[in-house]
Amino acid sequence: MGKDFFEDLGETITQTAKDLKKGAEKIYEIQRIKTKISQEERMIRKLKADIGNIIYEKHENENFVVDEKIEKLCAMIKEHEDNKSGLEGKLDGSKGTKKCPNCQTTVTKDSVYCNICGSNLKEEKKEEKTADDQDCQVVDETSFDNKEN
Repeated sequence: MGKDFFEDLGETITQTAKDLKKGAEKIYEIQRIKTKISQEERMIRKLKADIGNIIYEKHENENFVVDEKIEKLCAMIKEHEDNKSGLEGKLDGSKGTKKCPNCQTTVTKDSVYCNICGSNLKEEKKEEKTADDQDCQVVDETSFDNKEN
């Protein structure tokens, strides 16, 4: 009787191990398929983004004609790019850095030349002339009407 008990126990353990192995293999296969699905979804998103980037670049650089919806989206992208640039400028300022206007490399705020492209980074302060400083005449609109005759 003791022998039958241990034989039955051994068979039960063996069968349980086989069932666990099959269950683990099934779980592994399911996860492997889910991973492949995720990879395909990422590739689809990337390719769609690439299409969008191509259209946006053509719109910005080549005055590519697009429909009204795409035109609005391009304008929104431009607005967000401008916002991002402003925030990056604030971030650089608070970190004591700045961007090279030529290659966009981050350099220290006191850098005179970019260590990547060699551009001169010295900020030249441009003096803005006011209307009082400039030699300009104020012209009355009616004087144009008289000259045409």
